[in-house]
Amino acid sequence: MTHGVALSRNEIRRRGLLSLCSQLEISLEVLLDKYTGKRFSNTLLMKKDFFTDIVNHKLTKENIDFLEQHCSYSFHKDSRASVDYGIDLAIGWLAEDAVLQKLSELSFFVDSSGNDANREYLTQDQIGTQADFILKLDGKDLEVELVISWNNYWQKSNRLDLRDSKFKRLSNGKINSILIGFEPMTSNFFISSVEVMKKHFYWRENPAWGNKGVYTLDAIHKFMKPISMFKREYLLNFLK
Repeated sequence: MTHGVALSRNEIRRRGLLSLCSQLEISLEVLLDKYTGKRFSNTLLMKKDFFTDIVNHKLTKENIDFLEQHCSYSFHKDSRASVDYGIDLAIGWLAEDAVLQKLSELSFFVDSSGNDANREYLTQDQIGTQADFILKLDGKDLEVELVISWNNYWQKSNRLDLRDSKFKRLSNGKINSILIGFEPMTSNFFISSVEVMKKHFYWRENPAWGNKGVYTLDAIHKFMKPISMFKREYLLNFLK
Protein backbone atom coordinates (compact mmCIF):
# COMPACT_ATOMS: atom_id res chain seq x y z
CA MET A 1 0.00 0.00 0.00
CA THR A 2 1.16 3.53 -0.75
CA HIS A 3 -0.68 6.41 0.98
CA GLY A 4 -3.76 4.19 1.23
CA VAL A 5 -3.79 3.30 -2.49
CA ALA A 6 -3.63 -0.39 -3.43
CA LEU A 7 -0.86 -1.29 -5.86
CA SER A 8 -1.75 -3.22 -9.00
CA ARG A 9 -0.70 -6.86 -9.21
CA ASN A 10 1.77 -5.92 -11.95
CA GLU A 11 3.32 -3.18 -9.85
CA ILE A 12 3.60 -5.54 -6.86
CA ARG A 13 5.46 -8.07 -9.01
CA ARG A 14 7.65 -5.42 -10.61
CA ARG A 15 8.69 -4.07 -7.21
CA GLY A 16 9.19 -7.60 -5.93
CA LEU A 17 11.54 -8.40 -8.82
CA LEU A 18 13.58 -5.27 -8.16
CA SER A 19 13.76 -6.15 -4.46
CA LEU A 20 14.76 -9.75 -5.18
CA CYS A 21 17.59 -8.68 -7.49
CA SER A 22 18.79 -6.12 -4.94
CA GLN A 23 18.83 -8.60 -2.07
CA LEU A 24 20.60 -11.25 -4.15
CA GLU A 25 23.05 -8.58 -5.36
CA ILE A 26 22.22 -9.35 -8.98
CA SER A 27 22.10 -6.62 -11.63
CA LEU A 28 18.75 -6.62 -13.44
CA GLU A 29 20.38 -4.60 -16.22
CA VAL A 30 22.92 -7.38 -16.78
CA LEU A 31 20.13 -9.96 -16.89
CA LEU A 32 18.26 -7.89 -19.48
CA ASP A 33 21.42 -7.43 -21.55
CA LYS A 34 21.57 -11.20 -22.08
CA TYR A 35 18.49 -10.88 -24.29
CA THR A 36 20.10 -8.30 -26.59
CA GLY A 37 19.57 -9.18 -30.25
CA LYS A 38 17.10 -12.00 -29.50
CA ARG A 39 13.56 -12.01 -30.92
CA PHE A 40 10.52 -13.98 -29.90
CA SER A 41 9.97 -16.84 -32.31
CA ASN A 42 8.21 -15.89 -35.56
CA THR A 43 8.02 -12.21 -34.59
CA LEU A 44 10.03 -9.00 -34.92
CA LEU A 45 9.59 -8.33 -31.18
CA MET A 46 12.95 -7.96 -29.43
CA LYS A 47 13.11 -9.76 -26.09
CA LYS A 48 15.31 -7.20 -24.34
CA ASP A 49 13.02 -4.33 -25.31
CA PHE A 50 9.93 -6.31 -24.30
CA PHE A 51 11.28 -7.33 -20.89
CA THR A 52 12.59 -3.81 -20.27
CA ASP A 53 9.15 -2.36 -21.03
CA ILE A 54 7.58 -4.77 -18.53
CA VAL A 55 10.14 -3.92 -15.84
CA ASN A 56 9.57 -0.20 -16.45
CA HIS A 57 5.78 -0.64 -16.52
CA LYS A 58 5.59 0.89 -20.01
CA LEU A 59 3.87 -1.60 -22.29
CA THR A 60 3.50 -0.61 -25.92
CA LYS A 61 0.53 -1.52 -28.11
CA GLU A 62 2.81 -4.08 -29.79
CA ASN A 63 3.55 -5.66 -26.41
CA ILE A 64 -0.12 -5.79 -25.48
CA ASP A 65 -1.19 -7.26 -28.82
CA PHE A 66 1.55 -9.89 -28.52
CA LEU A 67 0.44 -10.91 -25.02
CA GLU A 68 -3.24 -10.99 -26.01
CA GLN A 69 -2.33 -13.35 -28.84
CA HIS A 70 -0.05 -15.68 -26.86
CA CYS A 71 -1.52 -15.76 -23.33
CA SER A 72 -5.24 -16.41 -23.71
CA TYR A 73 -5.27 -19.94 -22.22
CA SER A 74 -8.08 -19.88 -19.67
CA PHE A 75 -6.92 -22.98 -17.76
CA HIS A 76 -3.49 -21.52 -17.03
CA LYS A 77 -4.32 -17.86 -16.55
CA ASP A 78 -7.19 -18.57 -14.10
CA SER A 79 -9.01 -15.29 -13.44
CA ARG A 80 -6.18 -13.13 -14.77
CA ALA A 81 -6.47 -11.10 -17.94
CA SER A 82 -4.29 -12.44 -20.74
CA VAL A 83 -1.94 -9.47 -20.53
CA ASP A 84 -1.55 -9.85 -16.75
CA TYR A 85 -0.84 -13.57 -17.16
CA GLY A 86 1.83 -12.77 -19.74
CA ILE A 87 3.40 -10.15 -17.48
CA ASP A 88 3.42 -12.67 -14.61
CA LEU A 89 5.32 -15.13 -16.81
CA ALA A 90 7.86 -12.52 -17.91
CA ILE A 91 8.57 -11.29 -14.39
CA GLY A 92 8.80 -14.92 -13.24
CA TRP A 93 11.36 -15.64 -15.97
CA LEU A 94 13.49 -12.69 -14.91
CA ALA A 95 13.28 -13.85 -11.29
CA GLU A 96 14.44 -17.31 -12.42
CA ASP A 97 17.31 -15.66 -14.28
CA ALA A 98 18.31 -13.80 -11.11
CA VAL A 99 18.28 -16.93 -8.95
CA LEU A 100 20.12 -18.93 -11.63
CA GLN A 101 22.78 -16.21 -11.78
CA LYS A 102 23.11 -16.18 -8.00
CA LEU A 103 23.46 -19.96 -7.79
CA SER A 104 26.13 -19.81 -10.49
CA GLU A 105 27.97 -17.09 -8.56
CA LEU A 106 27.85 -19.38 -5.52
CA SER A 107 29.78 -21.94 -7.62
CA PHE A 108 26.89 -24.31 -8.27
CA PHE A 109 26.62 -25.99 -11.67
CA VAL A 110 23.04 -25.26 -12.68
CA ASP A 111 21.09 -24.92 -15.93
CA SER A 112 17.54 -23.89 -16.85
CA SER A 113 15.46 -26.94 -17.76
CA GLY A 114 11.77 -26.01 -18.07
CA ASN A 115 9.81 -26.01 -21.32
CA ASP A 116 10.07 -22.23 -21.26
CA ALA A 117 13.84 -22.14 -20.64
CA ASN A 118 14.26 -20.26 -23.92
CA ARG A 119 11.80 -17.62 -22.71
CA GLU A 120 9.19 -18.22 -25.37
CA TYR A 121 5.45 -17.99 -24.79
CA LEU A 122 4.38 -21.56 -25.39
CA THR A 123 1.29 -22.99 -26.99
CA GLN A 124 -1.12 -24.63 -24.58
CA ASP A 125 0.00 -28.17 -25.42
CA GLN A 126 3.66 -27.22 -24.85
CA ILE A 127 3.11 -26.04 -21.27
CA GLY A 128 4.35 -28.64 -18.80
CA THR A 129 5.51 -29.09 -15.22
CA GLN A 130 9.24 -29.55 -15.73
CA ALA A 131 11.49 -28.24 -12.99
CA ASP A 132 12.99 -24.79 -13.45
CA PHE A 133 16.62 -25.84 -12.96
CA ILE A 134 18.84 -28.89 -12.94
CA LEU A 135 21.65 -28.58 -10.40
CA LYS A 136 24.59 -30.96 -10.56
CA LEU A 137 26.28 -31.85 -7.28
CA ASP A 138 28.64 -34.70 -6.46
CA GLY A 139 27.80 -36.49 -9.71
CA LYS A 140 24.04 -36.31 -9.13
CA ASP A 141 21.31 -34.29 -10.80
CA LEU A 142 18.89 -32.40 -8.56
CA GLU A 143 15.66 -30.86 -9.84
CA VAL A 144 15.18 -27.38 -8.44
CA GLU A 145 11.72 -25.82 -8.46
CA LEU A 146 11.50 -22.09 -7.76
CA VAL A 147 8.37 -20.60 -6.18
CA ILE A 148 7.81 -16.94 -5.34
CA SER A 149 5.31 -15.13 -3.15
CA TRP A 150 5.05 -11.66 -4.67
CA ASN A 151 2.18 -10.40 -2.51
CA ASN A 152 3.39 -11.63 0.92
CA TYR A 153 0.86 -14.48 0.80
CA TRP A 154 3.11 -16.78 2.81
CA GLN A 155 3.51 -14.28 5.59
CA LYS A 156 -0.19 -13.37 5.62
CA SER A 157 -1.62 -16.90 5.35
CA ASN A 158 1.30 -18.97 6.72
CA ARG A 159 0.71 -21.47 3.90
CA LEU A 160 2.30 -22.50 0.59
CA ASP A 161 0.26 -23.82 -2.35
CA LEU A 162 1.56 -25.91 -5.27
CA ARG A 163 -0.53 -27.04 -8.25
CA ASP A 164 -1.31 -30.71 -7.74
CA SER A 165 0.33 -31.75 -11.04
CA LYS A 166 3.55 -29.97 -10.06
CA PHE A 167 3.56 -31.44 -6.56
CA LYS A 168 3.01 -34.97 -7.86
CA ARG A 169 5.90 -34.66 -10.29
CA LEU A 170 8.25 -33.20 -7.69
CA SER A 171 7.37 -35.89 -5.14
CA ASN A 172 7.37 -38.96 -7.38
CA GLY A 173 10.85 -39.97 -6.21
CA LYS A 174 12.30 -40.49 -9.71
CA ILE A 175 14.86 -37.74 -9.13
CA ASN A 176 15.76 -35.80 -6.01
CA SER A 177 13.81 -32.54 -5.99
CA ILE A 178 14.56 -29.33 -4.15
CA LEU A 179 12.07 -26.55 -3.53
CA ILE A 180 13.37 -22.99 -3.21
CA GLY A 181 10.97 -20.18 -2.38
CA PHE A 182 11.41 -16.41 -2.12
CA GLU A 183 9.15 -13.78 -0.62
CA PRO A 184 11.07 -10.66 -1.66
CA MET A 185 9.05 -7.99 0.13
CA THR A 186 9.43 -9.74 3.49
CA SER A 187 13.13 -10.48 2.74
CA ASN A 188 12.67 -14.19 3.40
CA PHE A 189 13.29 -17.45 1.57
CA PHE A 190 13.24 -21.18 2.20
CA ILE A 191 14.93 -24.24 0.76
CA SER A 192 14.01 -27.85 1.42
CA SER A 193 14.13 -31.29 -0.07
CA VAL A 194 10.69 -32.22 -1.41
CA GLU A 195 11.20 -35.69 0.08
CA VAL A 196 11.50 -34.10 3.52
CA MET A 197 8.59 -31.68 3.06
CA LYS A 198 6.05 -33.79 1.18
CA LYS A 199 4.50 -35.50 4.21
CA HIS A 200 3.38 -32.08 5.47
CA PHE A 201 1.33 -31.25 2.34
CA TYR A 202 -2.38 -31.97 1.93
CA TRP A 203 -4.70 -31.69 -1.06
CA ARG A 204 -7.46 -29.08 -1.30
CA GLU A 205 -9.36 -27.00 -3.83
CA ASN A 206 -8.03 -23.46 -4.06
CA PRO A 207 -10.74 -20.83 -4.73
CA ALA A 208 -8.08 -18.27 -5.68
CA TRP A 209 -6.99 -20.57 -8.52
CA GLY A 210 -10.46 -21.27 -9.88
CA ASN A 211 -10.98 -24.18 -7.43
CA LYS A 212 -8.13 -26.11 -9.04
CA GLY A 213 -6.57 -28.83 -6.92
CA VAL A 214 -3.49 -27.81 -4.98
CA TYR A 215 -1.27 -29.34 -2.37
CA THR A 216 -0.93 -27.02 0.61
CA LEU A 217 1.75 -26.76 3.28
CA ASP A 218 0.69 -25.03 6.49
CA ALA A 219 3.11 -23.33 8.91
CA ILE A 220 5.46 -22.26 6.12
CA HIS A 221 7.03 -19.82 8.59
CA LYS A 222 8.89 -22.75 10.14
CA PHE A 223 10.96 -23.06 6.97
CA MET A 224 11.59 -19.36 6.30
CA LYS A 225 14.99 -17.71 6.70
CA PRO A 226 16.33 -14.23 5.86
CA ILE A 227 17.47 -13.89 2.25
CA SER A 228 20.84 -12.79 3.66
CA MET A 229 21.37 -16.49 4.49
CA PHE A 230 21.17 -17.49 0.81
CA LYS A 231 24.81 -18.60 0.84
CA ARG A 232 26.55 -21.70 -0.47
CA GLU A 233 27.32 -23.10 2.99
CA TYR A 234 23.68 -22.90 4.10
CA LEU A 235 22.25 -24.24 0.83
CA LEU A 236 24.56 -27.26 0.87
CA ASN A 237 22.75 -28.53 3.98
CA PHE A 238 19.69 -29.21 1.79
CA LEU A 239 21.25 -30.24 -1.54
CA LYS A 240 21.56 -33.99 -1.09
